[in-house]
Amino acid sequence: MTDKQAVIDALKRLPEDASLEDITEELRIMASIRRGRADMGGVARSYSSILRLCRQHQLSSYDAAYLDLAQIEGVPLATLDKNLRAAAKACSVDLLTG
Repeated sequence: MTDKQAVIDALKRLPEDASLEDITEELRIMASIRRGRADMGGVARSYSSILRLCRQHQLSSYDAAYLDLAQIEGVPLATLDKNLRAAAKACSVDLLTG
């Protein structure tokens, strides 16, 4: 997938009312992941793993990175986002309930 196509796909997944700041942050995260420098909590992850989650579950790169980190660390995920909750369940990641 080209960078341009990845951006187009990411924009399609964002809500219609996404702010310019939200869009910019999404692109910043994507660029960081693409360069292989996503380091969240000391855990460097490859772009391909996060991209797979994006495609498989129709997630933003931020949500996919969050889910990927929960998988690696073996911790439950805290989110109210329906798509992310469904993806977490499909990936056998526990969800925090409150």
